[in-house]
Amino acid sequence: MAGYRHALDGRARALVERVNRINRASSGDRADLRRSLRLTPEDPQTRRSHRIVAPYLPQNPDPATERAFYAIAAMIAAQPRAARDQDDQADTTEADTTEADTTEADTTEADTINLSEGGSDAQVASGDQLAAVHGPTGIGDDAESEATGTGRRSGWVDVRQALGLSLGASLAQAVSANQLNADTTASRLQLLCRQGIHGVHRQLPRLVLQIREKKVDIAWERLLVDLAEWDTSRDRVTKRWLQDYYRTLHHLERNNTATPESDSEGTNRP
Repeated sequence: MAGYRHALDGRARALVERVNRINRASSGDRADLRRSLRLTPEDPQTRRSHRIVAPYLPQNPDPATERAFYAIAAMIAAQPRAARDQDDQADTTEADTTEADTTEADTTEADTINLSEGGSDAQVASGDQLAAVHGPTGIGDDAESEATGTGRRSGWVDVRQALGLSLGASLAQAVSANQLNADTTASRLQLLCRQGIHGVHRQLPRLVLQIREKKVDIAWERLLVDLAEWDTSRDRVTKRWLQDYYRTLHHLERNNTATPESDSEGTNRP
């Protein structure tokens, strides 16, 4: 199971990289992907997306995994221009800061990847190799132990942390920065977490594109693998989204209220 998750993470990274390149260079391909937003892979409107998405799919994917790949590709392509430019800048910065460390990490990571499932081995390897240079990401009381590997957490949580923040944590950051209304956002997240596979794919694009208009960061790879597990592990995924939302929001609000007090104490010192 761990090996399958690892391969899925790599394919998710590779697809996100591909669609970000399309956003920069090919308006026609971007339009083909955008046309499939909220649609199933079987829908005739999705046919032009197959040549872009299919090479990154695992062999014989289950319906939830297959739909997750097409949905994320469509959402990335459907972002407003300002958000696409933000993704482009983030990719450029990341490439500049990690280039010196990539060679050794690539070799180590590639040795552990099982690419026998099918698809484009070169493309999947590229995505998996990037995982070696991304440290775990988290916000909250456990962030330091998770980031340094000293905590007791392991398995599913740690694997997913390496892909970036969950949707819940991203929403909490936006609320803390006054980009989203706290009550409305919490209600929408709770509603989203109650949805089945069809409901989540019907409602999620609207929420994601709304927050991308405000340039709220989304860890696309993390969102893809969470959606891929919706049929089999929805309760676990949604628990993590909700816990990350409330824990991250609490942590950020606590820091925001502590900062003025620290400043005033420093000002009053002789």
